[in-house]
Parts: sequence; structure tokens; C-alpha cells
Amino acid sequence: MASLRRREEQIRRLIGERLLQNGLYIMGTTVVTSVFGLVYWIVATHDLRSEEVGRGAALLSAVLLVSVFTNFGVGQLYISRLHSRADGH
Repeated sequence: MASLRRREEQIRRLIGERLLQNGLYIMGTTVVTSVFGLVYWIVATHDLRSEEVGRGAALLSAVLLVSVFTNFGVGQLYISRLHSRADGH
């Protein structure tokens, strides 16, 4: 019984952590946008010709590839700079 209470207290403490909350929010938004994307492509495949869907998918893939290369390392740069910031600034 004491083990169960201790485990409940650990879970409550974890839920209060801002880092965990932010991580869960990021995961949630990823799931929601993925579902919207899936619904979009399902509707597109039913309403458009296969050539149009193929062109759209190829264009989207090319745009995403370019965005990956143009954003290469920027996120890591921000993370490394956050550590060196003074508190409150």
C-alpha cells in the first residue's frame, strides 16, 4: 500500500514538471497535425485525379526537403544558446 502511494506521489510530481508538460503538448500537436494531414490526403485521393495527387505529393516532398536543409542546425543552435542565457533575460 505504501508503495502504491509513493508511486502516485511520483506521478503527481512528474505531471507538475514544466518540461514534461511541454513535451506532452508537443507530442499532442504532432498527433493532431498528423491526423489532419491524413484526412487531407484521404479527401484528396477521393476528389482529385491520381496525377494531381502525385504532383502535389512530389511538390510537398521537395518543399520539405528544402526546408530541412535550410533549417539545418538552427534548432540545436537555439538550444545551445538557451543554456548560456542568464536567468530572467
